[in-house]
This record gives sequence, C-alpha cells and structure tokens, in this order.
Amino acid sequence: MSAEITYGIFILLSLLLLVAWYFLVKKFRSKSKLPSEQFFLLAMGLLFSTFYLIYRGSTYVNNQEYTTASPVMSEKIQAFTLDVYKPLVLSRNKVTNEINSMNVLLDDIDSLVDEHPRHSALLLDVQKIWRKGVVDLQKLDKVIEKEVRHAWIAHDTMNQKTVDAKFSREAVLLDKRIKKGLKRFRKLIIDVHEMLRKDMATIQRKLGKGSPKNKEHSRNITTFNTATSEKLLTFSESLTPEIHVGVVKLLKEISLTEQRQEKVKNYLENNTDLAEPLIAVINEWRKAEKQNRFYFDQILLALESTFLGRKLGIHKNDYAMTSMKKTLQKKIPNILTKAQIQRDKIDNSY
Repeated sequence: MSAEITYGIFILLSLLLLVAWYFLVKKFRSKSKLPSEQFFLLAMGLLFSTFYLIYRGSTYVNNQEYTTASPVMSEKIQAFTLDVYKPLVLSRNKVTNEINSMNVLLDDIDSLVDEHPRHSALLLDVQKIWRKGVVDLQKLDKVIEKEVRHAWIAHDTMNQKTVDAKFSREAVLLDKRIKKGLKRFRKLIIDVHEMLRKDMATIQRKLGKGSPKNKEHSRNITTFNTATSEKLLTFSESLTPEIHVGVVKLLKEISLTEQRQEKVKNYLENNTDLAEPLIAVINEWRKAEKQNRFYFDQILLALESTFLGRKLGIHKNDYAMTSMKKTLQKKIPNILTKAQIQRDKIDNSY
C-alpha cells in the first residue's frame, strides 16, 4: 500500500474518530446526571484520548513514507543485486558500516562534551560536521535502495533478461555514486582529524610557558574536575611511564606547597608580632602553588587533547600523537626542575 493511500485512510479515520467523539459526548450528556464540571473533565479526557490515537496514527503514517522492504523481500533483493553486480552490495555494506560506526562516535561525543568542557566547542563542531555527513550518507543510501528495489520489482514482474541487462549497467553507475559519497564522507573524517591535530599543536606550543593571572589556578578555582583529572592521569600511563610519573611528582609538589602554607599559617596565629616576615613566606608558597597548578593545568589540557584525538580516531602512531608525547616527555622534567628551584629558593630565603 502506498504512503499516499495510507495517509488518506488515516485522515478519514481521524475525522470519524472526532465525529464519534462528538456524538458520544452529546448522547452521554443527555442521559447523564453528572455535574457540569465532572462532565467537562470526562469529555476532555475522551478528547485527549482521541487526539492521542490520532497522534500515534500520524507517527505510523510518517514512518510508512520511509518503509523500504520487508525482511523476506530484502533477502530477495540482496540475492538479485549480488547476481547482477556484486560490487554494489559491497559498497552498500560499507555505507551501513560507516553510518553505524559514526553513530557510535556521535553518541560518545555527547558524553565527552560534558566531561571535557575545555574542549566542548571543538567537540560540538566535530559532532555537527560528522552528523551532517551521516545524514548525507543516509540520504544517498535511501536513493540507492529505492533504485535497487525498483529494479528488483521490475525483474520479478517483467522480462528478466531485459531488466537485468539494463540494471547491470545502472548498477555500475550507482556503485560509482556510492563510492563518491563515501569519499566525501571520509574527507569529513580527515578534516576533523586535522582540526584535532591543530588543537594539539596549539596546546603543545604553550606547554611549560607563561604564568597564572589573577585568581586563575588558585586552590579553589580549577578548570578540570576530579573525575576528569583522574581519567587523564590514568590515560598518561598509556603514553609512557615517565609522563605518568612526572605528573604524579608535580601533584606532590603542589601538595607540598599547600602544606608549607598551612604550617606557616599555624605559626602566624600565635606569633602575630612576626606577621610581616611570615606573611611574606606564605605569599611565596602561594605563588609557587599557583605556578605549579598553572603547569599542571597545561599538562592536563595536553593530555585531554591527546585523549580526545585517540577517542575520535587518530592513530596512536600519528605524527601529532608522537610529537605531543615527545613534548610531554621533554617539558614535564623541565617543569619539575622549575618547581624544585622555586622551592629551594623559598626554603633558603630566611
């Protein structure tokens, strides 16, 4: 049954439902002794039920527009296409695989946006690009499926030899069309990977440079939540043990600066006459803590960028990945050295 006929029947049934509702309410009203308010609520309930049935029916009809073939018919079409031009079937299978794989990635991006707010804008751009690619590929596949289905129906109802000869030529063109569509789709994947590489390169250039501004990177203001920090710390182990150990050492440096501040503050409570020199020391430790947190934030951002690159399909041996890994291996020891120099300077500032 065509979608147009189904839609016409649906409209007719909807009108009949509304007419039935009207006469039912009218008849019930003439015999009912219910108060007006209760009767009104009952009538509205019946009307709501009627509209709900109409809504469900419209959803069904809309879905009919996109119905392709029953499972049995699909098997016959598959066998027919394989017999006429096998590469077309293989190409369509590739389209299905690409769509399924990309849909998994798109679902992952939804959670990644929440977990990695520093990269949320980039992730949303990626999602937009890839989602459009999936939609375009689905539209193409629907067009191809329609042509193949039409050819099979003709094969099953007309002169098979003539139909098969014509469709064998058309199938070659359809296959080329699919291959062009897949090429465009894969170009979008390459474009996104290049966006991710540029992000990694930008972060990489800033690693180990600069200093915190104002209240940024203070103890109570962080750009990474605990769950994300722990996940990235775990991810650092997959890069190299040295990177992971270096990040852990930096965390210990941050902890040490916090402890020194608290220790001097405790002495300050009972030694207010030494407020000036003790506050100066506290400020130095606070400055060291902020600088170390600033570096820690840079490292986490670099790890996050690398993690997202891997998550979204960049190979671990890609030049961007290996370059970031080398930079982390080089910069983290330098950062630790700076932290040690600053700590020694405060320790010997008496």
